[in-house]
Amino acid sequence: MKILNILKNLSSDIFTTIFIGIYFFSIRTWNPDPHHDGIQYTSGIAVSQGKIPNLDFFEQYGPFNAYFHGAVQFIFGSQLLVLRNMTVGLFFLIAILMLLIMHQNKVGKIIRSILTIIWALSCPVTSLSDNIFGLYPWPSITVQLILLTCTFLLTKWYHTTPKVSTKSLTQVLSVLSIAALFTRFQVGVLLIVVLYFALKYSDFNVNKKSQVQI
Repeated sequence: MKILNILKNLSSDIFTTIFIGIYFFSIRTWNPDPHHDGIQYTSGIAVSQGKIPNLDFFEQYGPFNAYFHGAVQFIFGSQLLVLRNMTVGLFFLIAILMLLIMHQNKVGKIIRSILTIIWALSCPVTSLSDNIFGLYPWPSITVQLILLTCTFLLTKWYHTTPKVSTKSLTQVLSVLSIAALFTRFQVGVLLIVVLYFALKYSDFNVNKKSQVQI
C-alpha cells in the first residue's frame, strides 16, 4: 500500500520524465552540424585514443567535456549518434533534478510538471529554425547538470534534519565546482562565488551540534 501511495503521489513526475525522455529521444537525430557537432565529436574521439586536450588537439572549452565524451565514445563507440543519445540522457537527468528541486521546495506536482515540460519544449532544437540549432553535445548542457546537482544538494541539506556536516557538503560541492570550472570556465567561477556566499553567510552555516558526520 505504501508503495502504491508513493507511486500515486509521484505519478505526474513519472509521466513528465517519461514524456521528456521520449520527446528528446525522438528528435536526437535532427540536424547534425559540421561545426557544433564536429568540435565535440572530434575532441571525444581524440581523447578516446589517448590524446590530450590543447596539447594534441584544440579544445574550444574546458577539458572536462572532452574527457567525458571520450569516455562515452570509448565505451559505446565513436558515432555521432552515441553523443546524441548521451545528450538525451543528460536532458533526462536535468528534468529529474528540476522536479526533485521543486518537490523539495513544496512546489505543487502539477505546477512542477508544467514548468518542466515548458522547459523541455522551449529547447532551441524545436523553438528555433533547423538551420540554427540542433541537439548538440554542448558543454552548456553538462554544466547545467552540474549546477542543478549543486542546487539539489543544497536544498536537500537545508530541508534535512539532522544536518550532514557542512564540511562533507563543502567537499562534494568543491568537486562539482572544479568540474564546472573545467567545463565552462566563466560558469565555474560564478558557481564558486555563489557557493562561497551560500555556505558562509546563509543558514547553511549552522551550529555544529545540529550536524552529523558522514
